[in-house]
Amino acid sequence: MHQFKDKDGREWRLAIDAPAIMAIRKDIDPEFLMGDLPTETFNRLGSDPALICLVIYSLCRKQIAVREMTEESFYVDVLGDGDTIEPAGLALQEAILNFIPPRSRILMKANAAVNRKHREIGVEETMKRLNEPTLDDRARASIRAKLDTALDEALTLPSNATNSPAIVASPPTA
Repeated sequence: MHQFKDKDGREWRLAIDAPAIMAIRKDIDPEFLMGDLPTETFNRLGSDPALICLVIYSLCRKQIAVREMTEESFYVDVLGDGDTIEPAGLALQEAILNFIPPRSRILMKANAAVNRKHREIGVEETMKRLNEPTLDDRARASIRAKLDTALDEALTLPSNATNSPAIVASPPTA
């Protein structure tokens, strides 16, 4: 069983088993853990934080009832901020990985570890770039270049703008 703590320090346990999968498929995501590897499920969960919340809520229903919490208080108090949703999502990922066959589990855990490492490297590298002393100057130069191009285009007359209008009618007769 995999667990995470909410902002109040309460521990929540997540376990994936056949009844949990059936409930999630029925109520939330008909494609949950379809196929040999949970790749598609991970992709959907990774791109939709609301789906993560719904699945975790489904897995925690008994614990929510014991704690006499409302659905809204669970979402607000337990999953309501980034400090909690990240460890909850990781616990969900581990619970899913624990359910799949051992050979696939080894592959998926290794892949998940590499992805986490690469995300950390990405954040680290992005922070370095954002803190570069020349960033503001480079941004100004880029903005100026785009502005100059836009102004040049706006101030350039079309090639036919200075041509005399064609005479299409005869002069009026007196």
